[in-house]
Amino acid sequence: FICASYRFLPLPFSWLICGEASTILLNVRWGLLASGRAETTAMRVVEPAFALLFALARVIGYGAGLAHLWFHRERVGEGVPSGVVRSLLLLLLAGYALNLSWMRKIVAMGRSR
Repeated sequence: FICASYRFLPLPFSWLICGEASTILLNVRWGLLASGRAETTAMRVVEPAFALLFALARVIGYGAGLAHLWFHRERVGEGVPSGVVRSLLLLLLAGYALNLSWMRKIVAMGRSR
């Protein structure tokens, strides 16, 4: 709502939405586990595909988006109240930290199998 109201951060919104692509495979993984199919070929395909897509979208893509924001920081938030700008940028950084934490857990799970 805030981004649309102020026409603020349309590019970050797009890479955030792209990151949600990994959620599809996460849901498929959950469905396989919940239905007792943890030791199937489908699971052996879904788990690494999920990890790869998560890394590409939520770590590399998100990180590239943050880098892009940094390089264009002078133009970020033109015409938007500074409190809104700072709050949203802080949330973006927190989201990236969360993704990095999850990626660490995904890698640990992959190594334990």
